[in-house]
Amino acid sequence: MKINVPLTEKSFLLKYNGYIKAGVDFESMKVDVSGKDIHISLPRARILDTMIDEKSIKVYNESINAFNPLTIADYNKAIMKEKENMVSGAISQGILKDASKQAEMVLTAIMKDMGFENIKITQEIKIPQPQ
Repeated sequence: MKINVPLTEKSFLLKYNGYIKAGVDFESMKVDVSGKDIHISLPRARILDTMIDEKSIKVYNESINAFNPLTIADYNKAIMKEKENMVSGAISQGILKDASKQAEMVLTAIMKDMGFENIKITQEIKIPQPQ
C-alpha cells in the first residue's frame, strides 16, 4: 500500500548536454567476394555510447523538504533513468536505422572505389532461440 504523506515528496528538473552514438561493428561483418561481385552481411546497428556531460547538468525547481531531502543517490538515479529515456527516444526517432543506412553508404562507396561492380549489402537477421 502506498500512502502519500504531505511535505515528503521530492522533485527537481534537470537540464544537461549529452549525446548518443550508434553504429555497426564492421569487425563482425561477413564478406563474400566473387570476381567483381561482393556481398556484405552487416550485423544490426546498436547503441555504442550514451553520455551525459556531468559538468553541464543544471538543477532547477528543486524541492526543499526537511523531512525527505534530495540526496546524491536521487540525482544519480535520475541521471541513469534519463540515459534510458535518451536511448529509447533516439531509437524511436530512428537512430539505429540511420546508423545502418550510413554504414551501407560508406561501405558501398569504398567497394566502388575498390572496383567492385555488383555490391550487395544485407543486414544479419537474428532469430531468437527457444528457451
